[in-house]
Amino acid sequence: MNGLLKKLYFLILLTLISVSTLADESMSENEMKKWLDIAEEEYRGSNYVNAMDAVQKSAEAGYAPAQHFFAFLLWGGSYYEDAFDWYGKSGAQGNYDSYFEMAQLILNGNVTRGGIQQAMALLTEAGNNGHSKALESLFRINRNGLTDWPANNNNALRWLTKALQEEQPWAMYTWSSILENGDMNQVPNSEQALYWLSQAGEAGHIASLDKLVNIYDQGLLGQVSNKSKVKYWKGIRDDLR
Repeated sequence: MNGLLKKLYFLILLTLISVSTLADESMSENEMKKWLDIAEEEYRGSNYVNAMDAVQKSAEAGYAPAQHFFAFLLWGGSYYEDAFDWYGKSGAQGNYDSYFEMAQLILNGNVTRGGIQQAMALLTEAGNNGHSKALESLFRINRNGLTDWPANNNNALRWLTKALQEEQPWAMYTWSSILENGDMNQVPNSEQALYWLSQAGEAGHIASLDKLVNIYDQGLLGQVSNKSKVKYWKGIRDDLR
């Protein structure tokens, strides 16, 4: 769908929403899930107006996954402020995916409410509850810094440690790289770098598996070439592709 046609779809949709009656707040959870399933199926078929009309019923009835999807559709139509509000309703019910997306709307410059402080607060709430993407964002923002948010290695490592405690593969891979290269004021340690890389590989992290294959193929990171280990790591990788 081209941009103009997509925009027209959403304009028609918002007109429909503005005159629609509120959904029945006594709707059962099964009914709310049914309308969300219908909406997702309509979306896959590029029937955006139908998708929005279906998911609105569950969203207005208070179903957090539907509110999240409703916000996603609004974002797709460039209705950023409305998307932010619906993500907020979903997030308030403990949907930390929604808090993460709210932060992205701020960081992308789509909405300006609260600025970087609000974005970091949302990411922190999600990160403290183990949200993988939020933890990765917190690590990278604190490591690299942003306008109005200076880099802070100690905070970056704190969030990376939290992600390692949550056994998140991206964190294992990142920590391995830090130890391999002695980044972030860490003492280089090839043995620990290989250990964490292997942990990430066992968890199915594709970039780690690619690197492990290369290490044992080329004899890198203090290892000798080892065909059996190349075969082992290739086998895991190929099963995932």
